[in-house]
Amino acid sequence: MLVPLPFNGSVHDFKLRNDLKKGYEWIGSINDSKKIYLSLFQRWPSLSDCGLPPNYDIYIVSFHLEAVDLCWLKTQSKLINGEIIVLFDGCANNFTIPRVRFLSYYYWHIQLSTMIEWFGAGDILNKQITHKASAFCNRITSTKLITFTALAEYIGTDACMLVLRDWLEQDNIYSKNHIPPLLKELFDIFFEKYYGNDYTIDDFTNDLNYQKHTANPCTPAYQNCALHFTNESFDTSAFEHIALYSYPGPFITEKTLKCLLGATAFVPIGQFDTYGALSRLGFEFNYNFDTSFDNIIDNNDRLIAIVELIKTLSNASKEEIYKGTMESSEFNFNYIKGGRFYKDCAMLNQHTVEQIMEHIDLVTG
Repeated sequence: MLVPLPFNGSVHDFKLRNDLKKGYEWIGSINDSKKIYLSLFQRWPSLSDCGLPPNYDIYIVSFHLEAVDLCWLKTQSKLINGEIIVLFDGCANNFTIPRVRFLSYYYWHIQLSTMIEWFGAGDILNKQITHKASAFCNRITSTKLITFTALAEYIGTDACMLVLRDWLEQDNIYSKNHIPPLLKELFDIFFEKYYGNDYTIDDFTNDLNYQKHTANPCTPAYQNCALHFTNESFDTSAFEHIALYSYPGPFITEKTLKCLLGATAFVPIGQFDTYGALSRLGFEFNYNFDTSFDNIIDNNDRLIAIVELIKTLSNASKEEIYKGTMESSEFNFNYIKGGRFYKDCAMLNQHTVEQIMEHIDLVTG
């Protein structure tokens, strides 16, 4: 896995686990006598009824493989007396919970380092562009099915590498009666025309749905397509279509990271500010198309803007798209391959660690 399995326990217990320490080496310098509880690498603990134990001064919780579980954090903050420090890739935006402190702590560079160990970082810039775009819709959600349908309808299945499976869970599908007309139209087209048909580009099955397979950036969907639509695992930014606050993020997985490592231009189908967050870490996205949709917090409005972008891209050739994004993609690849991204993330994390250690001293004496 790109991220370790969840760890719950004391600082002393953590020190006995060498498999967990990469990126979290600093925990080894915390005195065992401090009343600190660790709940690291969490994966939506609300689904497993995992709770924080009482009687600790500080709880250090981290999320890297899955998005921050806000419902769980709200519940835990009411059941314990101590403070919760939440570490995750991204920022809290304007979201707050009493006695919960959100801090940016990056693990993307460590995941990319592991991907390089698995797949290498050799000469992948000698691309053979045969298609305009690619997208995977393995687990069907509303956002993914609308993106798939827009690509199929406006650019065409022959000009794209598209994957569609039949894995549909009703909890992932919102009511079509509560979405704008353009999205409703695509929603209806999907279930009338595409759902139930199997679109494949390789021999992938869910038996292969593990990261050492899915994180590979050297496959045709990335090396033979001018642009990839990421269809990320989590896409919620604004709540109830009212941007009173936005969900912490952006949360990204190997779906996005392998585009960066594969020198592949991409459109983030996920939370807002994906380009923005990555740009602040040193990446470039000087693409030859409008990327302003990335600034839209409202989920439906952002998706509509992406659909309009797909319509625009339908008029461009695969060569135009590739040449207009190639410089940024190659810059991003070299930024990772040369090791600078790893060093920059480690430096930012060190600033966060200093804040944590100061806070531990302040609270526990």
